[in-house]
Amino acid sequence: MINKKIKYITFFILILLTLLPFSNAIIVNQEVNNNEKTILQQIQDAIIENNAKWTAGETKISSYSQNQLKVLFGGKLDKPSENYIEYSPPLYIDLPEEFDWRNVDGYNWLTPVKDQGVCGACTAFAYTSALESIIQITSNNIFNVDLSESHLFFCGGGSCDFGMYPWDALDYLQNYGISDEACFPYEDKDMSCNSKSPDWEDRVIKVNSSGFVSDGDIKEALITYGPLFTSFLVYQDFVHYQEGIYQPLWGANIGTHCVAIVGYNDTGEYWICKNSWGPEWGENGYFRIKYKKCDLDKDARYLTLYESLPPTTPSVPDGPNSGQAGTPYYFTTQAEDPDDHGIYYLFDWGDSPDYELVHPHKSGAIVNVSHVWSVKDQGLFRIRVKAIDVYGYDSEWTALTTINIYNNPPEAPAKPEGPSKIKPREENTYSTYLNDSNGDQMYYIWDWGDNSEQDWMGPNKSKEIISSTHSWSYRGKYTIRVKAKDIHGAESDWSEPKTIWGSKTKSYTILNNFESILDRLLRFLNI
Repeated sequence: MINKKIKYITFFILILLTLLPFSNAIIVNQEVNNNEKTILQQIQDAIIENNAKWTAGETKISSYSQNQLKVLFGGKLDKPSENYIEYSPPLYIDLPEEFDWRNVDGYNWLTPVKDQGVCGACTAFAYTSALESIIQITSNNIFNVDLSESHLFFCGGGSCDFGMYPWDALDYLQNYGISDEACFPYEDKDMSCNSKSPDWEDRVIKVNSSGFVSDGDIKEALITYGPLFTSFLVYQDFVHYQEGIYQPLWGANIGTHCVAIVGYNDTGEYWICKNSWGPEWGENGYFRIKYKKCDLDKDARYLTLYESLPPTTPSVPDGPNSGQAGTPYYFTTQAEDPDDHGIYYLFDWGDSPDYELVHPHKSGAIVNVSHVWSVKDQGLFRIRVKAIDVYGYDSEWTALTTINIYNNPPEAPAKPEGPSKIKPREENTYSTYLNDSNGDQMYYIWDWGDNSEQDWMGPNKSKEIISSTHSWSYRGKYTIRVKAKDIHGAESDWSEPKTIWGSKTKSYTILNNFESILDRLLRFLNI
């Protein structure tokens, strides 16, 4: 008996020792959560106490660990290189009370907000964001250029844990340039510079010049040059920023972050900044911050592009003059750039208000691009293309070339096969198939002859036998048929109909006899 008790006690102790780490983790997590709630409450109290005009709460990054936050703020404070001349641009313009590059002359001149992830690449994202917008302005908003942050960051001396010095980034932009995103897609992990496309040199854009802007000239530079690169000191309460006009009220400085200044408002006395933590953060990826806060006004820098001649008008797109909907068709074109810059090609396929942008190619290279027209837009389409160099200078549109797109509808499916006599309320299976001349996949819909509703079934391969089951509620004569449509939406005719008959069941016979007897009785009573 004593030995059994010792065994039970030992077993119980082992269980406790096993569960102890989990219980400690639960306690630690509870303490962390409670601590975060306490911090948030203190920030919210500080906002109320100072009558500040911003909202604090749980955000995308407020649950990040201290190490993750340390990595996230990868901006570095540095000094200009020896060959860099610091000056303020001599600008004299009438300044409006408010300005925002997201709405100038009715257009948004900014590219979409991106997400740097848990990697200290904010320097590259801020420079790239400003540069993309400058190209949009130069090109009169012809296309949403998308440059490669990873090219600038990982080839210019950055790393996720350390971050990047702004002057290293600027030197790389001026000496080597960066390519488009498709050339070197971004991931929030350290990547080799060799990951970029082999033709990257034909796709790069370089910065001509850059300069510091003193705080009194930021508005003028913003309007004249476009969005500006800047950095600012991050305080603990900024991690909880949700919306409004931010000003630091609680906590210590925890790092330096880089963003792009895109606008200002003198009435509210704030800057508008584009961040790189995704569109779900802050005010759709942006934030507002009061003037002269967090040293944001002290590190603004503008960029300028090289002035270049536009490319020649491309050759008229060469390709087929007719084709089948749903099939890719290729067209070739070619343009020259006087400055030997890389060339984007912008195709207007005639079937959408949106144009297709083809990544930069070497000047003079023959470009072969495919397109697919859908059956819903079948008809005659007019195609044209223009060339745009990597700096945003564009050619004229080419003359139009045409293609006639048609779609051969599928043949009618085979007559349904299955039982000709059925019993009410019993499932019956019928099958059919068709051989589509284009080899497209097919959807099928059945007409069971009893006004029942059914959705399109499929898709199924051409020549594939397909089956469907159905039950009828009453005895009688029914005509069933089936039709098909291809994946492009072209419909066939109905199949040859199949007639079926509902046979008598025992219960139906009894009911029929009862109705006959009732009818005779009513006639006997002359009712």
